[in-house]
Parts: sequence; structure tokens; C-alpha cells
Amino acid sequence: MLDKKDINNVFGGNIKVWTAGNIVNNEVELKGISREKKIGELKIVTLSRISKIKNLDYSLNILKKIAESYELPNEISFDIYGPIEDGEYWEECSSLINKIGNTISINYKGPIDYNDVINVLSKYHIFLLPTQGENFGHVIQEAFLAGCPVIISNKTPWVGLKDLQVGFDIPLEQQDDYFSAIKHYLLMDSNDYKNASLKAIEYGMEKVRNQGSIMEHIEMFDNEMNK
Repeated sequence: MLDKKDINNVFGGNIKVWTAGNIVNNEVELKGISREKKIGELKIVTLSRISKIKNLDYSLNILKKIAESYELPNEISFDIYGPIEDGEYWEECSSLINKIGNTISINYKGPIDYNDVINVLSKYHIFLLPTQGENFGHVIQEAFLAGCPVIISNKTPWVGLKDLQVGFDIPLEQQDDYFSAIKHYLLMDSNDYKNASLKAIEYGMEKVRNQGSIMEHIEMFDNEMNK
């Protein structure tokens, strides 16, 4: 619907725009939850292109604030996956990483194969992506399937996550709420985290089972062919 609005803004409201939801993978093999979680421990992950729109520097500034606010021995790590699309922007992010120091372990892991995404994400506790905008966000869907609750901006179709207990979608203007959301998971014990992870998987699977988007694509092409 966001794409349709953008098209109408450019070409006017009188043109006909067909819409269809994104098709999600319905051949996912889930192997259950194997990772443990203790109070004061948090393995954070992000996976996206390294570019300004994905807002990696925003994530790093939140983690810098956490590093300055919490006393050790909290065990917090942040692993970054994805290709470096904007080298100059990555240099800015690297400078921020150096300022955070060793209080939080931050590592750039590089790009990964699409088929490995869910397996990789399943090794982490939460997925962090305060993006400036996504028309869908397949990696968010995959994070849920990996049992990984998400902390994202409200600039995606994935909203109302707090009420569903599968994560948080937060306006970028409310940086303190990102801080609080990370703290929420940091202070979880193993049992509470397991429940949160199970809810994330169920939410992800609900989207997989709802394949109405396939019919939407078929109808869209039928309407185009029958003009």
C-alpha cells in the first residue's frame, strides 16, 4: 500500500494501480529453539545492505548509549551481516564502533548466502533494524521464522509488534524507546525469552501460511492481460 501511495503521488490518483503482497517462503524447515538466554546476556544481530537508508549508525549510537549506561558484567554483542554498498558510510560506522570500545562486542561478518539467513539468525536473541523505510522487509520475516524477536522502526509494514509480543516497531524520533526495548530483552531470563521466541516463530509461520499474496499476483496479471 505504501508503494501504491507513492505511485499515486507521482502520477496522480486517477491511474489504476494493482497491488499484491510479497510472497514469502513456504518451504521453511524449522529445527526448534536451541539457544539459551540468561539475564544480562544479549546477542543482537542485523542483516542488510550497509547503506544510509538501513540506519546502521542509528543502531550503533543506541548501543553506544547502552555501553555508557550499563556496568559490566553484561554480555552484549552485536554482529553485522550484509554487503558494504556505501564505503564512505561504512567508514563513519566503523568510527562509531571504535568509540564504543570493548564494552559491547561488535563484529562485521560480511554478506551471507540467502539460503543461510534463517540458520544464521537463529543463533541470536534479537534482530535490530531501525530502517528509514522498507516496502516489505523479507529479512524481518526471516528473523521471526528464526525465533528472533525484532526491534525495528515503524517505517515498514510490520507494525503492532509490541501487542503481539514479538518485538517492537518504534518511531525513529523516539531513540529512548529503542534503548528501553533492548533493555527489555537484556533483562529476560531463559524461560521468558523462550516464550518470546516461540511467539516470534508462530507469527512468522502465520505469515507463511497466509499465502493470499499468491492469488493477488495471479489476479493482478489476469487483470493486466484482460485489458
